[in-house]
Amino acid sequence: MPIFIIPPSSNSAPSKEEIKMVDDCLEIRRIVFIVGQGVPRDIERDGREFSCGHLLLLEKSSPVGTLRYRRMEEGVKLERIAVLPEYHCKGYGRRLVEAAIQYVRSQDETARIYLHAQVASEGFYRKLGFVDDGEPVFKEAGIAHRTMVLPSSVEKA
Repeated sequence: MPIFIIPPSSNSAPSKEEIKMVDDCLEIRRIVFIVGQGVPRDIERDGREFSCGHLLLLEKSSPVGTLRYRRMEEGVKLERIAVLPEYHCKGYGRRLVEAAIQYVRSQDETARIYLHAQVASEGFYRKLGFVDDGEPVFKEAGIAHRTMVLPSSVEKA
């Protein structure tokens, strides 16, 4: 299963291929978040698509999973992690997160890596080494979330 990395657009316009891959990411997210979880379109589509980076996972040339990352003041945030429902339980979410961590580390060895996990998915992220940051649960798009961080000790183990 190839995973493509689409870095954030710098000063240049994205290529046609990058636009197509980001469109594929948006379609996966539409199915998972807007249709599947009822997230309002204006929240899911926040206008940051080309200032963020994306990972796109393909199975037999079909887009099946995506992850968005962006540099924030607090570190690098992994977000919009989505796998089409019919491809759940194949390890694709794990592969996306692991690939994102590896890519972030290739760009910045010391960046804090964190995410806002849906509480229902918290166990998935714990298995990948993320830990609760100790802050209370909060709502994003009407869904309970918790901030989780990846301790550097986990990556070195």
